[in-house]
Amino acid sequence: MISSNASVSLPLLDQTVTQAIVDDLGDDVTHQLLHLFIQELQQLLHKINIATVEQDNAVITDALHILKNSTALYGASKLAFMANALYEARLLTPLQRFEYAKELMAIGQQTLALYRFHFKSQGTSKDNYE
Repeated sequence: MISSNASVSLPLLDQTVTQAIVDDLGDDVTHQLLHLFIQELQQLLHKINIATVEQDNAVITDALHILKNSTALYGASKLAFMANALYEARLLTPLQRFEYAKELMAIGQQTLALYRFHFKSQGTSKDNYE
């Protein structure tokens, strides 16, 4: 099963990763990058959702490849684990893969909501993470 005990213990948002980005790049650049990440995450989750409905395994695989890397880079630990596990799961039947993709999308929506809340509350009034 993809959502193993390891993923349960992982945080949706690893603040040590995001703090390291702030330390390296500063607040303004970090907020710009996180805004772009949130947009990309929305697009990828939408793409996976449509591909799951259409049962298009190739599109899911392409989106997972991007998702597993970008989520790890921005500290979305649980989502990164799930995306990587689903990307690497070669022995799943298509039906199992689509079911896990739905689980991944639920975690993705939780992650997206947390990033929006966390960075909106820390940003300036001009920030828009919607």
